[in-house]
Amino acid sequence: MKASRRFLLFSLALLAGAGDLNAQTRSSEAIWAVLATDKVILIRHANAPGVGDPPDFTLGDCKTQRNLDEAGRTQARRIGEQFRNRGVKVGQVLSSQWCRTVETAKLAFGDQIRQDANFNSFFG
Repeated sequence: MKASRRFLLFSLALLAGAGDLNAQTRSSEAIWAVLATDKVILIRHANAPGVGDPPDFTLGDCKTQRNLDEAGRTQARRIGEQFRNRGVKVGQVLSSQWCRTVETAKLAFGDQIRQDANFNSFFG
């Protein structure tokens, strides 16, 4: 990775923030302008109700994990739509191995994702 690249922690909350709509729109537009340049963007998975995973979950078995609900699937699709609509070029997409994260990445950016254990959760 080039030393000149900057890292940006991208929070979906910044795009969906509350308060004055004009200030929110200016803030949102500023964020998208930054994203249009060469960046590494970290996105947390979309809505998956609950906290953590059941104690007996299995990493490769989505039935045993906390997963996206329909609102989360809608959020994930909207993330991808916003990137496409705003012309933000997406290169490589890396995902943890958790099903909710893989599904978020696929719904947002398509099947060209790579699972990487370095992004796996360390939640208790």
